[in-house]
Amino acid sequence: MSEAVDVRGGTLWTLIWWGLKNSQKLISNLILTRLLSPEMFGIAAIGNTLITGISMFSDFGVQQNIVRSRRSDPEFYQTAWTVQVLRGLALTLIIVLLAQPLAALYGIESLAIFLFIVAASNVAVGVTNVEYLRDLRHATLHRIAMLDNVAALVGLTSMVLWAWFSPSYVALAVGALVSTTTFALGSMLVYSRRNCSFRLETDAVAELVGFGKWVLISTVLAFATSQMDRLALGKLIPMQLLGLYSIAWIWASLPNQILEQWAGKVFFPLASQRNRSSSDGGMITTARRLYVAVACVSTVVVYAVSDVLVATLYTETYREVSVLMRQLAIVFLLYTIEQSYSHMLIAEGRPRDKVGGQALSVALFAIGLLPAFDAAGLEGVVALLAATSVLRIFWMAYQLFGLRAVELAFDVVVVGTYFALAHAMHAAVGAHANRWYQAAIALAVGVSALLVAVAAYRRLRRLCEAS
Repeated sequence: MSEAVDVRGGTLWTLIWWGLKNSQKLISNLILTRLLSPEMFGIAAIGNTLITGISMFSDFGVQQNIVRSRRSDPEFYQTAWTVQVLRGLALTLIIVLLAQPLAALYGIESLAIFLFIVAASNVAVGVTNVEYLRDLRHATLHRIAMLDNVAALVGLTSMVLWAWFSPSYVALAVGALVSTTTFALGSMLVYSRRNCSFRLETDAVAELVGFGKWVLISTVLAFATSQMDRLALGKLIPMQLLGLYSIAWIWASLPNQILEQWAGKVFFPLASQRNRSSSDGGMITTARRLYVAVACVSTVVVYAVSDVLVATLYTETYREVSVLMRQLAIVFLLYTIEQSYSHMLIAEGRPRDKVGGQALSVALFAIGLLPAFDAAGLEGVVALLAATSVLRIFWMAYQLFGLRAVELAFDVVVVGTYFALAHAMHAAVGAHANRWYQAAIALAVGVSALLVAVAAYRRLRRLCEAS
């Protein structure tokens, strides 16, 4: 099979994939906020964060390894599938054993039930057919995109129906379980099952573990700085406010989500292919800059339209979400910059070079959490998250480029542009109370961001074709 990465098709299908899936997610979120109370979203936020954290403690980077590895033989894939199955079973057992103690820690009895239900989804994740990763390796995403969207639709439908007939946090857990199970079953139907057999080839295990141990350490540290805020806030703020915070997190992260999808499914395979073929890395650096520039403009849009968005879509109970969205926006712009460097390091087979910066940022977060919260509440915690991300950005940029500060200088300009534009656009949208005026300005801001994204994509295509 050709090692070429389909930049055009991968980008198109990433947009379709993200657009369909998040449209479903946001529509279901709007329905669920009218069926469930904010406290239930708070329980789900803690439960999902705990499960994500436990999962990261066993993440050996099977997906990243398959995408970047020079091997693509059946023995390697079968070994990867075996490791994945064993991990899924182990995770399920660990979460079941920890469910009651964690519920007691937070003083929320219902949290244990949520964890029991979602724990079963790890079995489904474990048996998922690894053959779909061949498509991901080459950014041929149409089958994965359609399969994932169908699974999401089935899961979200089950979530809404459960909440309609029995309004409780259980609906949020059932949706996750149904979605992952549907994807696992679908992967067995859509892709060949020839590699879904148990095998532990020595060389394949050595490669998976050798690369994966650093992915594991890096992933655990990434969890500590990017998601521990919700675990800590679960002990510091009322559950209702945590629910609002989790909804704001969803909206503020939208640009980061789509760009991270593109980075994981197009930029990372492209960087990995360039590394395998020892091609010029200048094109990857330029692609990174285009990626960051689009992140800046799209984050400005989220900041600018936050008030109009929340006022239009939510009831008065959720009005504070808009304020939290604006506070979180800069965090996700920094996360996107950080992820661009992270993908470049992993594509080069250097996940260990992320660990030092992540460890320092974990220490900063642990030391600064309570002082930041005491000084400025939620806003202080968000500022601390931003500071830890800046630390990791500087660390990874140094690992990639040494003392050459060109890339960091570009990032500083991008962040400065964000601060200048975000406040100006937000003021422009809210300059008049007339809803039609606000909608028109918000639409103009969104179209401008789309045009920037299209221009960046066309520039990247020309670079790929020229090289």
